[in-house]
Amino acid sequence: MNVFNDLLSIKRFRESQAELALAGQRQRFVLAQEGEAEARERLERYTQWAVQRERDMYGALCSRTVRVREIEEVLQNVAALRDGERSHEASLQEAQQQLEAERQALADQRARHQAASRSTEKFVELAARHLEEHMQILEQKEDFEMEEAAMQIREREEWGSFDEYEEYEPS
Repeated sequence: MNVFNDLLSIKRFRESQAELALAGQRQRFVLAQEGEAEARERLERYTQWAVQRERDMYGALCSRTVRVREIEEVLQNVAALRDGERSHEASLQEAQQQLEAERQALADQRARHQAASRSTEKFVELAARHLEEHMQILEQKEDFEMEEAAMQIREREEWGSFDEYEEYEPS
């Protein structure tokens, strides 16, 4: 049974390694969720700020007489705001892609852990079946030995009754 114990310890070690990897992947998934939520929040805050900033700039232009250069500066600033928004959108898209990659890795890690668990369970089941069969063989052997011993006792008793007849010999 030592080989079974060694193999079982290897199976359990692999299962625990898969469990640790799964826990690590869960943590990376949670971090990716947090990163995606933060990127989404930054985009929303930036978008709100950019809209307000654009209104303020256009409001300042509309409230007085301005030069063409000031209009061009406002247009450049609005374009910069749009670039900032696209940059935040790209960051959000990267965070979403990272989240999806971590989600897939988590699913893969769950599958590996389940496979390791099933492997351990199957091995334990096979070992138990083997032990049960071994015990049945031992019981059968013991029963056979008991029957053989009983048969020998009966034979001795039968031979013992013949011994009584041998003592009497007709002349």
